[in-house]
Amino acid sequence: MVIHARLWRTLALRGLCAAVFGLLAIGWPKITLSALMIMFGLYVLADGLAATTLAFRSVGENRLRAAMLLGGLLSVIVGLTACLLPLDSVLLFLILVAVWAIATGCFEIVVAIELRRLLKDEWLIGLDGALSILWGVVILSFPRLVLLTVVWLVGLYAIVYGVLLLILAYRIVSRTKRHRISGLPIGGL
Repeated sequence: MVIHARLWRTLALRGLCAAVFGLLAIGWPKITLSALMIMFGLYVLADGLAATTLAFRSVGENRLRAAMLLGGLLSVIVGLTACLLPLDSVLLFLILVAVWAIATGCFEIVVAIELRRLLKDEWLIGLDGALSILWGVVILSFPRLVLLTVVWLVGLYAIVYGVLLLILAYRIVSRTKRHRISGLPIGGL
C-alpha cells in the first residue's frame, strides 16, 4: 500500500490526540469513568432490548424464555440506570455492574442447561455465565481497585496507541526525506 507523504500530519495529529486523551484519562479518572458509565449503560440497554426481543420471539421451554426475558429486562433496567445516574455515583455504578454481571451469569447458566438438548456447544453459554459471575464477585470484592484499573488501562492504551501513531508519522517523514534526497519515488511502508 502506498501512503502519501502528507498523511504523516494526520497520523501525528491522531497520535497526539490519543496520547493527550490517555494522559487526561489518568489525570482525571472521574470524568473518564463517567463517560465509561454512559457507554456501558447504552451497551447494556441495547443488549437487554435484544435479549428481551429474542425471548418473545423464541419458541420452546417456558423456563428458557423466562430466563432470557428476566436477563433482558434486568439489562434494560441496569442500562437505563447507568445512563441516568449522577456522575458522582461511580461506585454505586460499579456495584450495579457487579450485581448485573452475577444475575446475568445466573440467567445464562439456566439458559445453557435448558439448551443442552438442542445445542452441542451450550457449555459455552454456561462458561460465559460462570465468567460473568466471577467478574461480578471480583468487582464486589475490590471495587475501588477495579475502578482505577479500568481508567488506567484505558489511559495507558490511549498513550501507547498515540505514541505508536507518532512513531509511524515520524517514520513516514524520514522515509519521505530519504527518498527525496536519493531521487527515488516514495513507496509503501
